[in-house]
Amino acid sequence: MLKLIYASAMILFSSAAFLFSKEKEDFNCNLSITGEVKELKDETGFYLYIETADKKVYYPYIDKEDVVLASGAKVRVCFEKTNSLSHGQPLIKINHISYLP
Repeated sequence: MLKLIYASAMILFSSAAFLFSKEKEDFNCNLSITGEVKELKDETGFYLYIETADKKVYYPYIDKEDVVLASGAKVRVCFEKTNSLSHGQPLIKINHISYLP
């Protein structure tokens, strides 16, 4: 009976430790924007871009598997500037994305 109580206490403790643990985030958030993900269609296909409240447009470059963009979503994005596209719009490398309500 004592072993059962001890095992139950250990399971409860490890579950609580898992639920309340905080992982260190491994992204750099020196630059961030908040906006809505929209899509653009041209003769070569569909493209996603992020439009801020002041109508600035940013084109994302995503090289991480855990970063997912969905058209129509409101997001906060941590990014690094990489360069500009041929039409002058900034191309940004997304480090982390948070979806907003």
